[in-house]
Amino acid sequence: MRVKNRYVPILKSKAGELRALAVLSSKEWERMTPLIEIPPGTGDESKVVEGLAKSIPLNGTALLDFIPPSSPKRVTQIIAALEKDKRHIIPVFQMDDGKTAQPHMKSVQRDEFAVRIPLRYISANLDTVLAAFLVTNSLDAKNGHLILDLAHIREEMTGTLPLSIIALAQTISSLKDWKTLTIAGTAISEIIAVRPNQLTLLNRAEMDIWKAVEPALRPLVNRLDFGDYTITNPEIVNFDPTKMTVSPKILYATANGQWIVIKGRSVKTNGWDQTLTMCQQIVGHHDYLGPNYSYGSDHIHRRANGLVKSGASATWKTVGTNHHITLVADHFSTVP
Repeated sequence: MRVKNRYVPILKSKAGELRALAVLSSKEWERMTPLIEIPPGTGDESKVVEGLAKSIPLNGTALLDFIPPSSPKRVTQIIAALEKDKRHIIPVFQMDDGKTAQPHMKSVQRDEFAVRIPLRYISANLDTVLAAFLVTNSLDAKNGHLILDLAHIREEMTGTLPLSIIALAQTISSLKDWKTLTIAGTAISEIIAVRPNQLTLLNRAEMDIWKAVEPALRPLVNRLDFGDYTITNPEIVNFDPTKMTVSPKILYATANGQWIVIKGRSVKTNGWDQTLTMCQQIVGHHDYLGPNYSYGSDHIHRRANGLVKSGASATWKTVGTNHHITLVADHFSTVP
C-alpha cells in the first residue's frame, strides 16, 4: 500500500492551491496525500506538468482526477511526465451512473487507483451501481481507494447525513476489499456572508460528520480516511472581475474544529493594504497557533508586522490552504 496516511485534501490545480502544497514541509507530505483536480484541456500540457511538478515533491504521492473531456493521450502524458521523476500518481475514476466507461482513463495503469463517488450518485442501490462501474472500467476493488464525496455539506444536512452514510456503506458488499475508504466534504459555501473587518468563527462541519461516522465505519473497512476541500467550495465558479466585487478574505483553521474568517472591503476602493489589519486581528485571537506552526501561520504573523507585502487573492488562498492542510494532517497523524 503506497498511501500511508489518514488525510486527503481535495484541491483544484490553481496557482494558490498548488503553491500551498509546494511550501509544505516534508513532514506534512508524509502525513497526507492530496487529490488534485485537473481541468479539461486539449492543448500543450507542459504548463500543467510544470505546475504539478513544482507542487508534488520527488517520491511524493498524489491522486489526480482528470475532469472530462480529456483525451487518453493527455492523461497518460501528464502521469508519465510526473512519474518519470519518481512521483507516484494514483489516477481517480469519478463514478457516474455505474454503466458509463471513462474513455479518457482507458490507458492508465490499474495497479492502484481511486474511485470517487459524488454525493448525487450515492443511492440505495449503490452496491449494484458500484459493481457495474468496476466491471465496465476493468477495475479490481483490491487495488483501489474508495472516496465518498459529500461535496458541500449544508447546515441542514448535518443531523441526518451521518446515519445515511453509515447505512449506505453497510450496503457495499466489496467494502472490505478496498484499500481505504475516505469520507470527504466541506462546510465552505460558495459565498461566505460575514461582516467586513470582523472576525467570525465558522464550524468545520465535515469534522463533526467524521466523528459521527468513524466508530461505526472503522470496523467495516481496512482503513478509514478523512478528506476535505481545505478552504475552498467544491464548485467551480466562473469569476468575472468586471461584474463581481473582489474583497480580501482570510480563512484560518483552528485546533478546535473551526475557521477564523475575516473579510475586507472591496479592493477597488480600499486596496489590498487592508490585509495588514486583518492579519493583526487573527494574530490577536486566542486560537492563533503562532508563527512557527505552518508556512501560512508564519505569513499571517509577518504580514501583521508589516514584514511582507499585501498580496492578492492567490496569496491568501496559499496562506489559508497551507495552514489548513498542516493543521488537519497533524490531527490525523495521531489517529490509530
